[in-house]
Amino acid sequence: MSGAESAGAEAQAQNQANGNRTRSRSHLDNTMAIRLMPMLVRLQLCAHLDALDVWQQLATAVNLYPDQVEQISSQKQRGRSASNEFLKIWGDQYNHTVQTLFALFKKLKLHNAMRLIKDYVSEDLHKYIPRSVPISDLRAPPDSSAKVNNGPPFPSSSGVSNSNNNRTSTTTTEEIPSLESLGNIHISTHWRKNPMELLDKHLATPIGVELDMCLCAIEVGLQCTAVDPQNRLSMDAVLKRFRPFQQFLITNDS
Repeated sequence: MSGAESAGAEAQAQNQANGNRTRSRSHLDNTMAIRLMPMLVRLQLCAHLDALDVWQQLATAVNLYPDQVEQISSQKQRGRSASNEFLKIWGDQYNHTVQTLFALFKKLKLHNAMRLIKDYVSEDLHKYIPRSVPISDLRAPPDSSAKVNNGPPFPSSSGVSNSNNNRTSTTTTEEIPSLESLGNIHISTHWRKNPMELLDKHLATPIGVELDMCLCAIEVGLQCTAVDPQNRLSMDAVLKRFRPFQQFLITNDS
């Protein structure tokens, strides 16, 4: 085989491989449940939404029940993340997908939130994200008049209706893919026993550095939890350490 033929064959093989990856990614993008979103992305998203304080708009847009809204409000009053509580109820409990969440953000014009999860939706949807957003728009409250049709009552894993509150649940047939692990991070014994100390050490880094350098501490902390369950690292505890960077998220991630 000549050099030209060899190069052509390699190019064809590469194109086929790229096509396979695209088809595979398309499947993931259309079916990934919010509960399967990488924890690091969820943390960053919750920090951003908490900084904007838009949980009420989100809850209204998807027509959450009054007791669910009260549950979110109660968690916020306790100093916990209202956005994470919203995702627990609407995303985790009812098994909505990241693509549906992306559509919700579009309805409410939360463009920066769309950017934070764009890697987990179909690339065809990226065209709905503005190329740039003025800081004033990021700080402005979203359009509370925009509504998302939540459809029939939310699906649950059991598919059994609850006669106590008349909230009928249906099963979902879409296949939920598994996520790859966050990566193999080597953690010393000291950090395994003191994950919060590690977070504080890294989050003390000056604001001017890349945000990813700050987020890596959260990823390591989450790995600590997996290594040593006795040192549980809750979402709310991490977000509490992360709050000083909320304004940085708003003003620099445009």
